Amino acid sequence: MSAIRLGFTLGAVLLLTILAIALLALTGTPAFQGQVRAEVVKHLLQLSVVIVVGGGVAALYKTFEHGRDRAAKARDEAARQAQLRAQAHEDYIKRLGNLYRAIKYSRRKLRTAGIGLSLAENASLTKDQQAAINREMADINSGQLELEGMMLESELLPGFMAVRPLAQHLHAMEDYLRELISEHEVWVPRAGAGRSIQLNELSRLHEFVSPVGAPIQEPRFLTCFTEPYTQSLIALSESIAAATPDPAQAALISKPGRT
Repeated sequence: MSAIRLGFTLGAVLLLTILAIALLALTGTPAFQGQVRAEVVKHLLQLSVVIVVGGGVAALYKTFEHGRDRAAKARDEAARQAQLRAQAHEDYIKRLGNLYRAIKYSRRKLRTAGIGLSLAENASLTKDQQAAINREMADINSGQLELEGMMLESELLPGFMAVRPLAQHLHAMEDYLRELISEHEVWVPRAGAGRSIQLNELSRLHEFVSPVGAPIQEPRFLTCFTEPYTQSLIALSESIAAATPDPAQAALISKPGRT
């Protein structure tokens, strides 16, 4: 029974009680107007008080309980939405981590192909080195496209828009790979036409494969790829921690190695 219906019922009971008391007072016979009438009236008044007071307390409790249930449902829904966002962010971290490690793997394979030579040596790329570069650049190109898609997700999907620094960090990573790809697109047609390609023409590629800490002018792999990746993990993990009561579930960051 709703609070409104309960109020109407209690009012009707009180009204009937008052009418009954009035009827006894007006129509009672002299023989009945003694102790019996007094007892009846007293009990009717007591009953009406009990009904009204008890019903009022019940109505207040029901209203309070209804409000508490609505608040509990709102909290549960907010917690469910927060958990969904946390799960989406965890999946996003895994995707970003797989992409980062794939780029680093291509970097290491290029080193084993002998690409990390000094620019001052003016060495020409061998056919095998050109083939190795083309293979790895195909994977790097796929990674750049995936990163571009993730950057758009971070800018447009409601679950990521609150993680404001994320798009900026992903843009830095995507822009770094785009520069590397652009350099590759310039010299590959010339190599296909039979021209010898000197290593000193590939400054972006040389920087890409050089170990962090090597004596090169601009270690941009660290500043433009590794550090934005780490900052992306921090931003996402902070968002997960805000939505997850258990701090252990939010400990998702593993700092990338410096290679």
